[in-house]
Amino acid sequence: MPRRLTDWDPIMKRRREYVPQADGSMQVRSYYDVEDIVEANKASVAKTSENAPWGDMVRVASIPLFLYFRFQKEGIIDPNGDVTDEKRFLRLLDDPDWSKLRTRRGLLSR
Repeated sequence: MPRRLTDWDPIMKRRREYVPQADGSMQVRSYYDVEDIVEANKASVAKTSENAPWGDMVRVASIPLFLYFRFQKEGIIDPNGDVTDEKRFLRLLDDPDWSKLRTRRGLLSR
């Protein structure tokens, strides 16, 4: 049995598929299109000078909604959207694997 699209959510830009497994069970996989956010973040990094001042309320990242909910589930962000585990959150944003979320250069977890 081939993969089959089960659901497309245009707001979350998420598609879900049923994927048959060798043991006869089915696995549901979710895929998110984050290209718009990645491209906007790249543009922001490109136009922000490395010498731009840091301070309160400086935007350093933009994350897709599904990651926001994941961070809530993991206790990094509370239901009000406030960062509750700042060290962990900043380490994530400094990690090269997460660099596409960043909107400016520099280290956050100093």
